[in-house]
Amino acid sequence: MISITAAELADLLVETGERHHQAYADTDGADPEWALWYSGYLQARLWDRAGRLPSRSQLVGLLQSAERRYGGAEGWPARYAGHLLAGLDASGPSGEVFPAVVADDIGWLTREQMVEVDRVMMQDLRIDLIQMMENAGHRLARLVLTLAAPGRVAVVAGSGGNGGGGLVAARHLANAGVDVVVTLGGPADQLNPVPAHQFDILRRMKVATSDTIVDADLTVDALIGYSLRGAPRGAPPN
Repeated sequence: MISITAAELADLLVETGERHHQAYADTDGADPEWALWYSGYLQARLWDRAGRLPSRSQLVGLLQSAERRYGGAEGWPARYAGHLLAGLDASGPSGEVFPAVVADDIGWLTREQMVEVDRVMMQDLRIDLIQMMENAGHRLARLVLTLAAPGRVAVVAGSGGNGGGGLVAARHLANAGVDVVVTLGGPADQLNPVPAHQFDILRRMKVATSDTIVDADLTVDALIGYSLRGAPRGAPPN
């Protein structure tokens, strides 16, 4: 965790900008790799202010997302400082970082594009669905543990790949000692093969299930993925 105030970090950002401008005086400060330069300068000066030193890649990502969000708006040092601290405060014990970002900063894929991504992964690269599902569910579990640290989690899972990822997350959360209760969006015998495999693992682990959504500190919604046709239908879990 970084032991520096927002005001101190804002001042450090101003100093960093001035030093960067001096270093790139020939181009009047223009530098397409400015975030990399800033990250090195900041990291060196945060060395004795950190219980866990942020990586340069973390700082670069946060600086770039701050630029997309705020640009050179008036008061940018304070805005950037708040953005960096929010991202760094979201870091987990293993150094993971999940910075808050603006939705408009993220590229969106259409359903057709996502289908093509999956096709490339499975057919061209030979990465199996179960491997992709495992990675997605594991990262989801890490996100939950890092940002929320809940005692009890309800996982609501559909019958497809999105539901399978939620079931993987349920397993990793249970392994981390979280009280997990799984609710399926339909009968277990209607799960697709890979999600059915994940659900079978949970049953063998004796992870709790419920026909209704239980009260919990956090609910993981893994009901609907891109394979949905038309509007959601059927009775939702209570």
